[in-house]
Amino acid sequence: MSGYFTSHSSRSVRLSYNDGWWPQPASRLCEANMTNRVELSWARILAEGSAILVSILLAFGIQAWWEERLERAAEAELLSRLHAEFSANLARIDERTFYGTVLLRGEELFRQIKEARKDGQQTIMASGSTLRWFAYAPTFEADTPILDGLISGGQLQIIEDRNVQSVLATWERELRDYTAFAERARRYSDDFLLPALYRRGDVGDVLMVSISNHSPNDPALEARVQIRVDDELKGIVAGRYAAGRSAQGKFEVLRTAAIDVVDAIEPHLP
Repeated sequence: MSGYFTSHSSRSVRLSYNDGWWPQPASRLCEANMTNRVELSWARILAEGSAILVSILLAFGIQAWWEERLERAAEAELLSRLHAEFSANLARIDERTFYGTVLLRGEELFRQIKEARKDGQQTIMASGSTLRWFAYAPTFEADTPILDGLISGGQLQIIEDRNVQSVLATWERELRDYTAFAERARRYSDDFLLPALYRRGDVGDVLMVSISNHSPNDPALEARVQIRVDDELKGIVAGRYAAGRSAQGKFEVLRTAAIDVVDAIEPHLP
């Protein structure tokens, strides 16, 4: 009997242990718990890491969106101010219709000299108005402090619109060209035309006041001045007229450049 029970108990214990209903050893329980804890720890780390990463990316995204919004607001304000600045300059350009008068009087003087030389005359009677207008070398000084500040500060890239950047660059180039041509015409008057007129006639009272600030009722404008004519004076008047024509052409180009700036900015205005 004892053998039977012993044998039966041993088999039962062996089968039961292998079948899993018998309590497992403590080493196996610890091993299972550690595996579960490791799996749980990695899952929690991945979840928390993902949450942190998403939060960081979201924060960067919000910051970038806000900075972009501030930049666009600054650009809109800048474009509005540039539009007002160039509109004012365009109005000033349209008011300065002096080139037509200057060139018209130059044509009158050149025709008188040419006809006198053809007829063998030594003098002409020129009006004070003709002499003063033709001797006057018009200039135009653009008033663009906002654009000048952007260029000097290297901040023109604030404007994203490439077309606006292009027309502003064109304006700067045409302004430099016009200024150079206008300065050339002025120096031609100062260096050649005025000395030639002073040597050939009593023109002091007529030319000593600039046409830009004379009174419309100035009696010198109605005076008739006798001028000695020769081929040298004819050539000087022709050269001054050519310089004035070049400056007038550049002035018209400058006006077109100002219009292009205004037109390019207008779609961006609120």
